[in-house]
Amino acid sequence: MKTLIVAFALLVTVPALADQPVLSEQQIRDEVRNMHWVRTGSVALDASKSSISLPPDYIMISGPEARRFDFISNAQEDPNIEAVVVNRKTDNVVFFQYHNEGFITTDDWSDVDAAKMLTEIRDSTEASNADRRKQNVEELHVVDWIQQPVFDRQQNVVFWTLRLHAVSGDLVNAIALRLGRYGYEEMIWVTDQKAYSAGPNDQKAMLQAHSFDTGARYADHIGGDKLAGYGIASLVAVAAGAKLTKLAGFAAILLLAKKFGIVILAAAAGAIAWVKRQFSRNRRA
Repeated sequence: MKTLIVAFALLVTVPALADQPVLSEQQIRDEVRNMHWVRTGSVALDASKSSISLPPDYIMISGPEARRFDFISNAQEDPNIEAVVVNRKTDNVVFFQYHNEGFITTDDWSDVDAAKMLTEIRDSTEASNADRRKQNVEELHVVDWIQQPVFDRQQNVVFWTLRLHAVSGDLVNAIALRLGRYGYEEMIWVTDQKAYSAGPNDQKAMLQAHSFDTGARYADHIGGDKLAGYGIASLVAVAAGAKLTKLAGFAAILLLAKKFGIVILAAAAGAIAWVKRQFSRNRRA
């Protein structure tokens, strides 16, 4: 646990946060503890016109608190974050991001090239390691696919999973994109290899828990709706961090330029493990 706390302290003092107050370990714990963690029921996500029905053993925050948690744990601000869900038993974290891009067509799915995408993700990740070294953060190295990109046409969901290596151990990064009428919901699951192998599959659980509201589902699309201007193959390539020239000219590429979903797991786990202990104490009480 001490190692996790040190990692968290390093994270909140990196140059990216130079204009923000430096938080002490106690301030971090207090802030996370005082967030409004929801333990049961269904939570509406207004931006995406969707909701999450929490399964047992999951807790979540949404709105500004979710964005604040992402900022603390990931050293960057992302206005697209609308929820953070935590598995209390495993400490695994799933980030929910909504992208109001418009309706995305699926006719180009056959253009997805998993081998080429993996190479580009590796190159992008290795290039970003220079910044990680400057910030005293562990380097990450892409190992291979655990699951190549798959498109579930019935659910209108694309998902894939990558294995990565860091000095502290192997990590797993799983992405799911659920298409809707007005855009798409991106679910980013971060865990370590051991927790991934032991289960449960938080990506599957969250896909079952999340749904677009009636009228905002992919099947509710009608003529005249805003179109994204690109297809699902282009979306997957950019969302995965691959360099793609097809999107040149589309302003949407700026909204998809965020690094491909890997957060610094050790830092997030330090706060999440603390939250987990607090809820455990409450249950015993």
